[in-house]
This record gives sequence, structure tokens and C-alpha cells, in this order.
Amino acid sequence: MENTTPGSGILTPLPKSKKNAVTAGCILLMLSITMFGVGFFVIQGPILAEMNASEAYSLLTLLASLGLSVMTPIGGRLGDLFGRRKLVLISGLLCILCSIGMSFIRLILPFFILRFLLGAAQGAAMSIPYILLREINEPKEVPRAMGFLASAIAIGGFGGSILLGAMADAGYLSAAILLPSLPLLPGILLIAAGAPNKKGRAKGPIIPVYLFKNRSYVLLLVIGFISCFYQTAMNAYAPVAVQQILRASAAASGSLQLPRTIVTMFFPALFGSWIGKDRKNLWFAMAMATGLITLAYIPLCFTTPQMPIYVYILALGVTGIAESFRSVSVTPAAQATLKPQDLGVGTSLITFINSLSGLSAATVYGAIYRMYPGSLQTAINRIHLFTAVISAVGLLTVIYSARSSS
Repeated sequence: MENTTPGSGILTPLPKSKKNAVTAGCILLMLSITMFGVGFFVIQGPILAEMNASEAYSLLTLLASLGLSVMTPIGGRLGDLFGRRKLVLISGLLCILCSIGMSFIRLILPFFILRFLLGAAQGAAMSIPYILLREINEPKEVPRAMGFLASAIAIGGFGGSILLGAMADAGYLSAAILLPSLPLLPGILLIAAGAPNKKGRAKGPIIPVYLFKNRSYVLLLVIGFISCFYQTAMNAYAPVAVQQILRASAAASGSLQLPRTIVTMFFPALFGSWIGKDRKNLWFAMAMATGLITLAYIPLCFTTPQMPIYVYILALGVTGIAESFRSVSVTPAAQATLKPQDLGVGTSLITFINSLSGLSAATVYGAIYRMYPGSLQTAINRIHLFTAVISAVGLLTVIYSARSSS
């Protein structure tokens, strides 16, 4: 009989060879999804320039984000209905077909349609690696497995951006569009070979209302939302501050995230192994994820033209440690509160809430930025202050949740 206790045991036992195949497939799948997402922004400008449509940059970005956002919460339910393996095959092949089409087509309408479909396929597959790694591992092994996914995201985002940008600069734009498909094809084949086509709860709404009656799960959704909020301030406004307030070069601004990237390549798996030794470490990891963000952004609240650039480099490096803790703690903790039949839709909702955090942050930070049209320095400092405050709220939420669970 299937165990229906939240967070219990291996949900889908596999032989070691198949387990390793599925794990490798999940890592390759996440590597490809990240390259399609983050890396594509690097070559999006040159692609539109070839089509004489540079003014449509924001529209193309919106379409890609819309496809991703719409399908992310639906992906878990589709996996429940049709099976995880089948969903990986369909969405993966759709990604490959879209990238092939985009590498040859330079007409605005069909290209934009393919970009939307590519984003939708990414969204459908986004939560599958997290679901599969929970199903084939003991709960104590899940944080370490999630650490491998976090490392793949770091490598795909940073390394993919460099590779795609270099290929575009060298005149191989079509090849750059196809590059993210290279790890995707073996990834979906490994998952197809190793994972059973397991289905979840087939009936009910896309997002069951009763999930929100699970107090522990809802608190972890809130923690996940808050712990991802800072990323927009880091990605969008830290480079602006360094270039326009500190008067550093664009090249120096581009080096800001190098220490963070190195940290997030190696630390998540180490932290995941440590968390797996004692489940109480999950709460400590979440406290570190939110607390370190608060500490990192406090000095940035006092940005002036005299501030050395190494303060920003160090602060973003600290956020890399925080991200390494977050990536191996929030999702496993939330999954542990779910029944096996709710794992698919519950994990998809976690992924969606994390994405929604970025969208909400962009809206809030944009409003703060527009409040100070005559003083960029004041606007940037207020954005950093808001980031520090909301991260501190996240830390308090973690402390409250930890005490409640104990």
C-alpha cells in the first residue's frame, strides 16, 4: 500500500543504475532550461537586430516570461494527469523543435510565437526535476540532490551566458540558439530510460484549495517568496548602482556576480549533504538564507560615489552563500509537508511562487525607483533598504515557523 504520510520514505524506489540515470537527466534538464532562460537574454538583442526589430525587446521578454509563468503551476498537474516521464519527453522535444525553428526563422510573428512556446515548454518542465528527485530519494538525501540542481542552474546561467554571447559575437547566432538543446536531448533520454511514467492525483482543480489549509506548507511558501525577492535588486539595480553611482566600467559591473556564481556552483551540494544529516538543519539553512541577505544589503543602503566597488562584490558574494542555503532547504522542507499524491502540484506551486516573487519585486522596485526621479542614489539606497527589511521579515518568519513546528 502506498504510504500517504507527508515526507515519508522513497516514493519511487529504483535500482541504483536507473536512479543515477534519472539524477543525471534532471541535472542536464535544469542546465538546459537555465541556458534557454538566462542565456537567451544575452543573444536576444542581436537576434532582434537581425530582424530590424530591436524596439520589440521588451515585448519578446514579456512573451517568454508569460509562457513560463502560465505553465509553471500547470506543469505539476499535467505531470499528474499524463505522467512525469511523458511530460518531460513532450516538453523537452517541444523546446528542441522551437530552438531549431528559431535558429532559422527571422520573421517577427513566427519567431515570437516560437519564443512563447519555448517559454511555455520550459514552464511545464521546470518543476519536474524537483519532483523526480524527491520521489527517488530518501528525505534526508533530497537536499543534496537539490544542491546538484542549484549548481546546474549556476553553471547554466553564468557559463551559458558567456558561451552564447561569445558565439553570437563570433557570428554563430543560429548555433547559439541551438546550444541549450545539446544538454537537453541526453537529459530527457536519461529520464525516459530510468523513470517510470508515474502519475499523481488525476482529479481536482489545477491548484487544490486544501493545500492552503496546510499551515506549514503555506508558511514555507511565504519564506520561499521572501527569500527570492532580493534577486531582482541584485540582477537589475546593482549594476546600475555600480556604473552610474560608483562610476565603474561596464566590464567591472559584469564581474559583480563572479564570486557569487563560483559559490553557487560548489556550495549547494555541500550544504545539502550537511542538511541531510539532521532535519533541524533545514530551519537553520532557511535562517541563513534570509539573514545573510539582510546583512549583505545593509551596507548597500549607504551607497555613495566614494564607496569601493569591492563592497558590492563582497555583498553579492554573501548572497551566493544565502542562495546556496535557500536552494537546498525551502523546497525539500515544503515537499516534506505534502502527501505523495500532492507532490506534483505542490512542487509546481513552490516553483511558481518563487517566479511570482521576481515579478512582484520588479513591480515594487520599479515603483520605488520612480519615486525619486531626481536622485538615482536615493532611489538605489531605498531599494536596498527595502530588500534588507523584507529579508529580515523572512528571517522572523523562519524563526516563527521553526518554533511552531517544534
